Amino acid sequence: MRKLLILSAALAPLALAAPAFASDDDVVCPELAADEWLPIGEIEARLTGLGYQVREIERERNCYEVEGTDANGATFEAYVNPKTGEIVPRRNRQRR
Repeated sequence: MRKLLILSAALAPLALAAPAFASDDDVVCPELAADEWLPIGEIEARLTGLGYQVREIERERNCYEVEGTDANGATFEAYVNPKTGEIVPRRNRQRR
């Protein structure tokens, strides 16, 4: 019983901290009909014009999920509004 209490006390701060990290569920894009989405080629062209090299684009959570590298060669993952082509900020975004 004493071991259980010590373990519970040790893990409690981790349980409270876990919800503070942002997840993909924090992404908000509008629900749109398929004909309202910009073509993938246009999304890629817009991001390329901003200095990104796009490796993959797919539909996820009412957004386009984009993976690639930025102008400095760092990898990135971003969500893009399918109607406006703008990068969607994540709510409560924190680095791990």
